[in-house]
Amino acid sequence: MNKPTVVLSLGLLLGVALVPAAMGQSASQAITEQEAQAIATDAYIYFYSLVTMDVTRRQFTNIAPGKELGKGPMNLVNNVPEYPPADFKGVVRPNFDTLYSISYLDMTNETDRHRSRQELRHQQG
Repeated sequence: MNKPTVVLSLGLLLGVALVPAAMGQSASQAITEQEAQAIATDAYIYFYSLVTMDVTRRQFTNIAPGKELGKGPMNLVNNVPEYPPADFKGVVRPNFDTLYSISYLDMTNETDRHRSRQELRHQQG
């Protein structure tokens, strides 16, 4: 079983396990097969694009800059100075008449920086 399938399956299982608790129901109450199907469908619809985007990010950023078209490390803007070739399969449907710049930015600490700026402004009054 490949990693995206495992991640998606885990997300679906967690979604089914956590929904009753989130809705204030006790974990001992059984859900019907139709409810389980609806929860699994909603979880699949929600998580599929997130998992797919994360897999794409990992494939595009796990390479040294300049080795492949549009790929490079995190937090680096990869400008593609030429049109993609006809056999380019990095994304599902690239426009072959468009120049691209691709970047995956790690914004993990950005919220803290923004909050710190707001607190500083408030203290300066």
